[in-house]
Amino acid sequence: MTTVSHPLLSTKSKLFQRDTFIFSTSLPAKLLFGVNQHQIPISSALVQRWAYLLAPHTEPFHLRPVTVHQFGIMAYGIMPNGPPIPENSSELLPPGNYGWYGAGSTARFLPQITTMPNPPSFAVMKKSWTWFPNQEIMLDVLSLVAEVVQQRDQHRCFITGIASHNDTDLVWMFPPCFAHLCRFPPLRDGYDDVPEFFETASNAAFLHKDLVPFFHDNAFSIDVDNDHRILIFRDIGPAQKLLPSHLKVHPNEGPDDWYLREHFRISLKVCVLDGDIREDYPSSVVLQMMDELGVNSVGSDNTVELAPMTDPRWQTVVGQSIWENVLETRMAANYVPSDDLDEEEADRLDR
Repeated sequence: MTTVSHPLLSTKSKLFQRDTFIFSTSLPAKLLFGVNQHQIPISSALVQRWAYLLAPHTEPFHLRPVTVHQFGIMAYGIMPNGPPIPENSSELLPPGNYGWYGAGSTARFLPQITTMPNPPSFAVMKKSWTWFPNQEIMLDVLSLVAEVVQQRDQHRCFITGIASHNDTDLVWMFPPCFAHLCRFPPLRDGYDDVPEFFETASNAAFLHKDLVPFFHDNAFSIDVDNDHRILIFRDIGPAQKLLPSHLKVHPNEGPDDWYLREHFRISLKVCVLDGDIREDYPSSVVLQMMDELGVNSVGSDNTVELAPMTDPRWQTVVGQSIWENVLETRMAANYVPSDDLDEEEADRLDR
């Protein structure tokens, strides 16, 4: 069994420079959650709160530090290497690997946060929704709403406080065109009224122009329930200097917390959830590479020879994982337990 200090980093994990990973207890384990703690320090209590924001019906769980080991090709398993972490602990977690354990610590399951697919950012969806009418203006604030917001905020950026017609633009907190991604809005009788619920001044504000593209890309957001703390999920360059640590909330100014919270919830889905290596290397890619390298798979021709070790494909990420699996398979096939190996030790190895 090959032990690794961290999982193979997916494109998403590299983008966000993650150093802390939370895995499911399923086999193989699935990467559920990843952050860069230089940007966003986390605690068990914080993970708990975010989990219930993302999936209100999440079953009770706790985190445990784990060791990650290879479990097949481009896949991992986890083994606990420390005690459970109290759910309500506000002590910061050291960077590393953790497991998401349910009430039955031996159960192997995927938690509720995995039941729905996670969307890309608002900016990415705008680019990909080529079928949408007036695609170029789908994130623009309606003129009637803009008039109300301008009268209310006088071009003042709701984050930086800068009030300048030249330096700020109007933005939706949660674009109405993506209303289907929201949790059911409160105090409403019918789903047909969703656009009207979103097309309101409470869902719009002025924002510094340098921050607008990153807000649309969900690269930063506001954790309303943590004293309106501003979280930056990835490097946004010089624009990061414009962001204070917390949003200052003023009566009768700026957007409503409900829409900010929904922007934050989607930002967690975009930036924190997922990022498993198998998203980059699905089974079809692995099987194709195995065939190309001559590694026998189920139903394959046993006479096929392995590609020479000089073949550059062995040096790719998936090629190296395949080779490690070949070596482990050969070692397992040649393993002969000693005669004096007691039953207890044999049982331990089987586990």
